[in-house]
Amino acid sequence: MGRKKLVDQRQIEILDAFERCLLQYGLEECTLERVAQEAGKSRNIIRHYIGNRDDLIAAFVERILLRIKQVAADILENTPKQRLIPNVLNFLFEERKVDSPPDLGERMLGGMWRIREQSPLTQQALLNFYKEFEKILTEGLSHLYPNVPVKKCQEIAYSIICLAETNWVLGSVGVDISHTRMVRRSAEYLLQTLE
Repeated sequence: MGRKKLVDQRQIEILDAFERCLLQYGLEECTLERVAQEAGKSRNIIRHYIGNRDDLIAAFVERILLRIKQVAADILENTPKQRLIPNVLNFLFEERKVDSPPDLGERMLGGMWRIREQSPLTQQALLNFYKEFEKILTEGLSHLYPNVPVKKCQEIAYSIICLAETNWVLGSVGVDISHTRMVRRSAEYLLQTLE
């Protein structure tokens, strides 16, 4: 196995282990020791191939962003135009029960929000995530509404992300699920301004 392939393979193994730890323990408890144990590697191997904990978080955020980009590209290419908006809104405003276990994205983003003040790199990774997500949504809206200025699509994309995130935060503390439906309708009203 060539050096580049070995590096890629080790990084994949480490990020897979980080993902498993994240789902099991949450971000705050994802230590390098736990990730190393989960990966069956030494802590020094983690540091050699990825870096410190902040580097690991940043690499994982990049992995999540790549997945989102792939899903977005797949949705844009393979979803009939009339289903695009409903599919995006279903993704952003999924109705979840308070007792539903958090998914990977919720664990990752929730953990990043909680530790961002102690870690400038984590705060930067979080900011990069939201900027990239806004860009992806803006591009999708620009694709759907080619006659609308990109700036207007960006404003709507950012507003919808804010609605989705605020709804997620409030839902995580027990706000009734009916509020998700209200927020989704608000997002639909915003999208109607692009027509």
